[in-house]
Formats: sequence, C-alpha cells, structure tokens
Amino acid sequence: QAIFHPVKYSNKPIAQDTFQQLAIRLEDVMKTQQPYLDKNLKLIDLAELSGIKTNDLSQLFNEYYTQGFYEFVNAYRLRYLEQLMSDVESAKYTIEALAEKSGFNSKTTFYKVFKKKHKLTPKAYLKQIRDANSH
Repeated sequence: QAIFHPVKYSNKPIAQDTFQQLAIRLEDVMKTQQPYLDKNLKLIDLAELSGIKTNDLSQLFNEYYTQGFYEFVNAYRLRYLEQLMSDVESAKYTIEALAEKSGFNSKTTFYKVFKKKHKLTPKAYLKQIRDANSH
C-alpha cells in the first residue's frame, strides 16, 4: 500500500486506504449536507462537519485531490450552479444571484472558476443551455 509523505507532511504520512476512507466520508458530507452553499465556509467548519481533523483534511485536499480547499469547494459550488442554470425556473434570477445561491461570495472568484472550467462566460454558457433546451 502506497504511503504519501511529501516534505510538508513528512512527520504524518497517511496511507492510501485511509485517504480513500476520509474521501468517502468527506464526499458524503458534501452531498448530503451541502456545506458548500455556505459562502463563508472555512476548512475548520468542514473539518467539524466531517469529523476529520483539520490537518488531515488539508493533507487530503493537497495529496489525494491534488487541489486546495477552495478549489475543491468551488467545484461543488460550480456543479450546483450548473444544475440551477439548467432549471427553467432559474430564468427569473440574475447569474450573480444564482452564483450567490450556490455559495460563491465573490463575483470575481465565481467568474474566474466558471471560465476556467467552461472556457465561456456564464452568460454565454447560459445562452447555450437555453438555446439547446428550446430546440
């Protein structure tokens, strides 16, 4: 079984199967409790909700998911936003309102994360969805 131990975490390596168990627990919390909808969510809050120590959670993000806490959380926010955008009822909301409803607390961060994934502005993406749904 592989053990990760880069310099940053060299004093506390975590076994791969332990990473997988922690990841399952974390993803269950993300799906069932949707903490990412809280625009003020912090690592410590997620640690408390998941029952994973903050150091272990940080290590899980960096080594297992190979991304930081905010990248991980914003990916969930983005998926939630995509669901909202595909809902016909969302037409009555601005894109910024939908982003805020999805947990984004910064318009700048929202646009940056969105464009990085879709290579489109949210407005162009929404137009594509609506055009596709009208055919």
